[in-house]
Amino acid sequence: MPEPSKIPQAWAWNGDINTIPATDPGNGLASWELGYPIETQTPIAAGGTPPRRQDMNGVLNWLSLYSLWGQKGGLWQYDATENYEIGNVIIENNALYYCIAANGPGSTVKSPSADTAGSYWKLIIKTDGTLNVPTVGNATTSARGIVELATSAETKALTDSQRAITPSSLNGLLSLSPAALMVPKADSNGKLTGWLDALKNSAGKVAVSITGTAPTLETSRTVRVNLASTSAASFNGSANITPGVSGVLNVANGGTGQNNLDAVTVGKAKQLNTARNINGTPFNGTANITTAQWGTARSATIKDASKAHTGAAVSVNGGGDFSLLLPSTITASLIGNVTGDVSGNSGTATKLKTTRTINGTPFDGTSNITAMESSSRSLAQNGYIKFQSGLIIQWGRDDFNGALYKDVTLPTAFSSVLFTALGTDSISGSVVSTSDNFTIGWSVGASTLSKIRFVTNNASTRLFSWLAIGR
Repeated sequence: MPEPSKIPQAWAWNGDINTIPATDPGNGLASWELGYPIETQTPIAAGGTPPRRQDMNGVLNWLSLYSLWGQKGGLWQYDATENYEIGNVIIENNALYYCIAANGPGSTVKSPSADTAGSYWKLIIKTDGTLNVPTVGNATTSARGIVELATSAETKALTDSQRAITPSSLNGLLSLSPAALMVPKADSNGKLTGWLDALKNSAGKVAVSITGTAPTLETSRTVRVNLASTSAASFNGSANITPGVSGVLNVANGGTGQNNLDAVTVGKAKQLNTARNINGTPFNGTANITTAQWGTARSATIKDASKAHTGAAVSVNGGGDFSLLLPSTITASLIGNVTGDVSGNSGTATKLKTTRTINGTPFDGTSNITAMESSSRSLAQNGYIKFQSGLIIQWGRDDFNGALYKDVTLPTAFSSVLFTALGTDSISGSVVSTSDNFTIGWSVGASTLSKIRFVTNNASTRLFSWLAIGR
C-alpha cells in the first residue's frame, strides 16, 4: 500500500479536552476502564447522560500523540513497569536493545543494562551510535577468523601455515619449469611426501609421474562382494565398496551352472525320502495337505459354577462335528441370582420391585408417564429449572443500591439464546424500593448468556425481582 499522508499535528491540540482517567469517574464521563459508560446510551428522558465533546477530544488527542511519535520514528524508553515480549525494541541510556526473552513485572524484571549475560536483551547499537559487531580475530587451525593472503614467494616456499594461497600465487608456482622444483620420491611407506614432479603440458593438464615404490592409500578400504546384487561398484579409494555378482558359476568351479535352483535336484530335495503322517494324513513334501484331525483328542464338558453338575463329556479331535451337552441340573450361581420361573416373564418382570421417580414423577413400569421437568434445577431464592425440551426459566432478586444499572449473574448460564428478561419492584424486610415512579428494563447489548444487565431510570431504586427465559 502507498505511504499514507502524515498527521499534521495532534488532534484538538488547541481545543478544550478532558484528561481521560484510568477508572470510571461517574457522571457519564469517559474512562480507559469503561470507555463511554452505559448511561451515555440511555435516553435522556430515561435518566441517561449525553457523551461529552471534551471526552472525545481527549481520547483522540491522546491517541494521535502516539501516532505522531511513531510517524517521527520514535522508540520507547525502557520502563520496568512494562511486560516485554520477544521482538520488542526499546532504548535505554541512548543504546538500542532487542528483546529475545519475555521479561517484566509479570515474570522477571530485567533491564537491558543489567542483563550482562544477554539472556533477555540483545544490544544492537551502542551508546556511541556504533553497531554492536563482535571483533573477528585471526584464523587458526581450530577457529575461523581473518586470514592474510600469501605472496608468490611464500607460495613457492610451501612453509607458511598462517597465509592463504590464491589462484594467482598458485599459478605463479605451477608456471615454473620442472627443473625449478625439487621433487622427493615416495617414502618407505609408499606415500608421496613432495610436490608435483611434472607440470602443465600443452593441453593445460598436469602430468604426474611416480617413480620408486608405488604409494598406498592413506586410509585402508574394504571390498566385499554382495551376493544379492548384480550392480558394479566404482572405486576411487575414497570409500569402501560392495560390488555385486553377474553371470553363472559353472560346475567345474564348484557351481551349479544355473542362475536359479528350479531345475536343480539335490538327492530327493523335492520329496521326503520317507513319507510321514501329520495328524493321520500322509505327507511326503510333494504337495500341500489339510489334516482331517487336530491331533490328540481331548474331552470337553460343561459344568455349573459349583462343579457339582456336569454334562456328558465329548471327545474332540477335529475329526467331525460335535455338540457340548448341558448338565441336567444347573445351580443359580452359574447364571446369577435368579428367583421365580425363568421361562417367560420372571416373577413380576412387568413391574419394578421398587418404585422409582423420573424428574419427581413416580414410575414402577406398569404404565407410561410424562416427566415434564429435568432433574437439573435449583429452587432457591435465586434459582432455575431446566425442561427436557431445553427451555430454561430462571428467577431471583437483587439490589440497584443507588446505581442506574445492575449486572446480575445467572444461577446457570443459558446454552444458546436468551429470549427475554423482566424486572419488577421487590421488598425484603425493611428494605424497599423508592416510592417515586421508576421503570426497570434490561440492556440487550450489555447482556450475555451468563449475565443480564438491568437498568433503571431512578437512582433511588433499590430491591427488584427479575425473571429470565431462554435456552
